[in-house]
Amino acid sequence: MESGTGSLPGDLALSQANPACVVGNVFEGNAGALAALLSDFEHIREAKYEPPEQPNSLTYGTYWCPLHKDVRASNGVEAYITGVSESVAFKRMTEGRTFAGAEWWWQDTTEGVDSPKEYHTDCDLHLTRDGNVKVHPSVSSVFYATPAQSPTVVFDQVTVSGDLSPPVPTKAVLSFPNVGQLLFFEGSLYHGVLHHPRPDPAHPARVTLLVNWWPERPNGPADLPSVYKSAISCIAISDPLLIQPVHNATLDAVFPESEIAEQVIPQCVVDWLSSNDGVSAVSFGFCPLEKGPA
Repeated sequence: MESGTGSLPGDLALSQANPACVVGNVFEGNAGALAALLSDFEHIREAKYEPPEQPNSLTYGTYWCPLHKDVRASNGVEAYITGVSESVAFKRMTEGRTFAGAEWWWQDTTEGVDSPKEYHTDCDLHLTRDGNVKVHPSVSSVFYATPAQSPTVVFDQVTVSGDLSPPVPTKAVLSFPNVGQLLFFEGSLYHGVLHHPRPDPAHPARVTLLVNWWPERPNGPADLPSVYKSAISCIAISDPLLIQPVHNATLDAVFPESEIAEQVIPQCVVDWLSSNDGVSAVSFGFCPLEKGPA
């Protein structure tokens, strides 16, 4: 096992081989900006507005944030998205890709009560004359609004004609929620949430803001009504390359297929975390997996 801290790697480009990048608090030293984002975020969440379903779209429940120089952010969430999009780290991770905008939504679960988010790939699914069309975002991300035990897991797998490729993962990244922490990953990758075998009642709420960047606007996201606009049009974030880097660790260990199927944090990670406090992310290189029951 190797672990350490230091500057983020020079090659940040996201790909299936380099599935994810985890950075620490992008509001480090800027509590006012974080409070402004969370205030607008909470206002929209509490309003329980349901975006309308878009014609011919089989995915819905998300909002659209355009990314054009002549379009001004209309609330704290859009200001946050704009700030991240303009960061040096994001531009390095996306290798000069261009984006029409970003799709955003949230997840709010109670640990130990709600089931963890199932494994899936982010996509836009819509109907055409020739059948269903499935398209993946270019980049996906998770912003953690609360501390929690249940990590996001990203595997180096994509879906091809409904099957996972490769059939068994060779690499995965676990991102443990800390307020302000930000996880980026390639938009086509298989991911989900793992639950902790012993949930901590002190941190029951797991609230995340999800943002996906798209080269063209997909069919599903809806425009946010003007009633949810605020006076916040700019939020200063710390560029992920300039913040205190997270403690990234590489753990070569067996990840049994039974634990993957149950969406539980592998026992080897639970044991390792007990003697490594403050870890924000763990990168796995898989050893040969134990076979589950046939």
